[in-house]
Amino acid sequence: MEPLVSVCIPTFNSAVHLRETIDSVLGQDYSNIEIVVSDNASTDGTWPQLQQLAQARPDVRIRRNDANLGMAENWNRVIREGRGAYLMLLSADDVLEARFVGRCVREIAITGAAAAASDFVYLYDDGSTKPLDRPAPCPGLHDDVACEVIRANPYRISFALFTRECLELAGLERRLFRNVITCDYDLWIRLGLAGTKIAFVPEALGKYRIHAGNLSVQRVRLHWQTLSVLLNHATAFLARCPVTYVRVVALVYSWLVRSAARQLLARLGGTEPAQ
Repeated sequence: MEPLVSVCIPTFNSAVHLRETIDSVLGQDYSNIEIVVSDNASTDGTWPQLQQLAQARPDVRIRRNDANLGMAENWNRVIREGRGAYLMLLSADDVLEARFVGRCVREIAITGAAAAASDFVYLYDDGSTKPLDRPAPCPGLHDDVACEVIRANPYRISFALFTRECLELAGLERRLFRNVITCDYDLWIRLGLAGTKIAFVPEALGKYRIHAGNLSVQRVRLHWQTLSVLLNHATAFLARCPVTYVRVVALVYSWLVRSAARQLLARLGGTEPAQ
């Protein structure tokens, strides 16, 4: 039998896109999959939708927090519920192509990597997609992941499959994701600094949804917390790739300074700051 893969989906007020996400998992060409969903005290129709789905599908397990625990803690709780030899965390509005799980399992088996990540495209609410406007990583095994992540941040947590051993070493049973909104970025860095090898699959096997409510548009907060993560790992980066590290920190810091200056000028002029 194929090894069990746990697809772990954290949700909060995800009723609009959740079924499309889950259907993309149910439609995988890999047969041995369980779906685990943790609802973070949603106030829309997410929980009733999940209850109805779980009654019809024994391979879907659901849980609900009594109160909203914050993003990172809900991520931690749902991924700890996974029973598989392989684990992944899929955002409740992203979509997988049917070959994603099987392709990543095979890539890990072939390369001996601790995880596999695929390329992806942007998905908009009108159903259109757009390729990423950056060079993709080279296909195959990557062993300098930490420096690669701060140079280009090429991986997305929704489109990565990890061995259980990989995540256990990173703190699966304690606190895999730390309490910042850039907790996935922090995890990639920690995995890279620990010497984790990632296999990159060059096909776009995921769709990353862009809409007004997702974290990717909260730019100022994201930049501040990115800077915090970078500074927390300063010693390791200065020993490993100092030139890249200093350049990236300077870029993030200068972006924040410019953003603060724009906001100050806008307030002095009585206008809203440009984004």
